[in-house]
Parts: sequence; structure tokens; C-alpha cells
Amino acid sequence: LHSVDTFVQSYKKSHPEERVPCTKTVYALINAAVLSIRNIDLPMKTRMRPRKKTVSDPKGRNARYLGRSIEERAPEVLSRETFGHWEVDLVLGKKTKNEPVIITMVERKTRYFLTKKVWGKSAALVQKGVLDLMKNKD
Repeated sequence: LHSVDTFVQSYKKSHPEERVPCTKTVYALINAAVLSIRNIDLPMKTRMRPRKKTVSDPKGRNARYLGRSIEERAPEVLSRETFGHWEVDLVLGKKTKNEPVIITMVERKTRYFLTKKVWGKSAALVQKGVLDLMKNKD
């Protein structure tokens, strides 16, 4: 009894003139029922747990593409002594598709607060919503 990987590697060594698929391809063929062997016939495969798919973390490797960090604020913004510094954020509801979101804009000095409901969180919809809020804030 050998693992699929052991079989593939030993077959490659004993038949160097043949093109042999990699282990991942052989497992894909087994899963697709192209080969006569089944997953239940592989004792190691039935004991293995499927790997969980990781969700990309916005604070991880993609963070540098999402704009400047909040820690890089200018000192006058942090002091809240001048008017005109706005914070924009999205409030998300349920994690379902096509769920509306709420855009919030807060002026840092006066804490003046604006909100707008937008029917999606795509960049285009959020940008349009922020521009609408900015035009109608007077």
C-alpha cells in the first residue's frame, strides 16, 4: 500500500522516458472519477481534512494598496482645531450579496455627521455616494 505521491515519484524514476503527471494532477483525476481508483480506496486521503480557504485580509499583504494609513495623519487633523477634515466610512449590514450599505462622513472638529444609503459597496457606487454627500452638505 503506497500513497499516490510515492507511486508517482517511483513511477517517474522507473520510467524516465515517459511523461508522468504530477501528484496534484493524479488526485484531480481521482476526484473527477477518471481513474478506476476511488478516494475511499486511499486510506491517507480519507483521513486528511480538507484545507480551509483563507480570506484575504485587508490589513495583511494588500494594505499598502488601500491608501495611506490612519497613523499618517497630519498633526492639525489630530488636534481637531481646524474645520474641514472629514472621515469617511462604510457601515455594512448582513454579509449577503447586494445588501445596501451606509456611507458616513464625520467632520473632525465639529463632529458634524452626514449619512447616505447606497445600494452596494462597489467603488463606483461609494464614490458617487460620497460626491452626492459633499454636494448636498450645505
